[in-house]
Amino acid sequence: MNARTLRAALLVGPLLVGCSLGDATDGVFGANGGGSAATTAGSGGGTTTATGTTGEGGSGSTTGAGAGGSTGGDCGNGDASWVCIPAPPGDTIAFLTSRPLGAPVTDCGALGTIGSLGDQIQADASGCACACDAPAGGQCSGGATLFQYGSCSGGAAQVKPGCFDFSYANWVIGGVGTVAPAIDAPGGCAAIAAGAPTPATFGLAIDRCVAQVKATGCAAGEACTRRPPIAVPADACVEVAVGAACPAGYPNPRTHYEGLSDERACDAGSCSCDGAKGQTCSFAVELFDNGSCSGNAKLSVPLDGACHPTGFAPNDVGSATYTGSVSGGSCHPSGPATVTGSAVGKGAHAFCCAAL
Repeated sequence: MNARTLRAALLVGPLLVGCSLGDATDGVFGANGGGSAATTAGSGGGTTTATGTTGEGGSGSTTGAGAGGSTGGDCGNGDASWVCIPAPPGDTIAFLTSRPLGAPVTDCGALGTIGSLGDQIQADASGCACACDAPAGGQCSGGATLFQYGSCSGGAAQVKPGCFDFSYANWVIGGVGTVAPAIDAPGGCAAIAAGAPTPATFGLAIDRCVAQVKATGCAAGEACTRRPPIAVPADACVEVAVGAACPAGYPNPRTHYEGLSDERACDAGSCSCDGAKGQTCSFAVELFDNGSCSGNAKLSVPLDGACHPTGFAPNDVGSATYTGSVSGGSCHPSGPATVTGSAVGKGAHAFCCAAL
């Protein structure tokens, strides 16, 4: 400052009460320069000269305050990277910002960072479907007739369901005529749920930029801190115990999570199945040498629509019964499958925030 400038400043001294004439200092965690004498107005109406101190690592000038004067605050020097916030309970503050899951992590610049959290749980009903279990049951027509001769002629007797006993009749069974079976009544299927719910995810990621705070340079009840170098909005937040009340100045509660617990499952309560289609009947008639259809069969004849000669003599066989099953086929499902259970956040972190 040249002599003319200094003289002009002293002439208007009463208007400069509490204002520095030297260069402003750096931010809270910046370096102070070395000092030269600086002049401010004192409380007695005159001026007081204070000598600045030399900081580590350099030289320069800094402004001192006379009796009754004040220094410029770190948050009041016009640097937009510093901001006054409600004084938090501790000496740190977290700036919380959200981004779509999968987007790049927020750049916190010179501020510290803590791992991201999750918000807005996404858990829809996709991934579940109705299905049908294998068919069960079903009835088939068809049957067999016992003949006297191998050409399926002569005396005839139709084999009845169950054990057909003819041991008392002294019959000669020379041939067995068959009728191929067909489905009379289809079987049914139990409705089941297939698939699994699409895994739940978070809709948003919450990034945390952490800064130290300083109780100077701002109004009473406020603290000064560096804000993160980001263009998107960020709230200033303090972390509290889950369920705790919010401290003064931070009225907006928020909860975010470290991960998810997905306990959902598919349910077939609204599903149904129609009758089975495509079933097949596989049956045979078996003849025994006794009247109780017991022991090993002497002859097994498939129900295939053909005549089967036996070559039996009188009393070689005395009973007959049907064996076989209905197999194959499938049912068509209908109706929506539903989802039971829920997906919830785990590892909760509670915050109380104030919008900047």
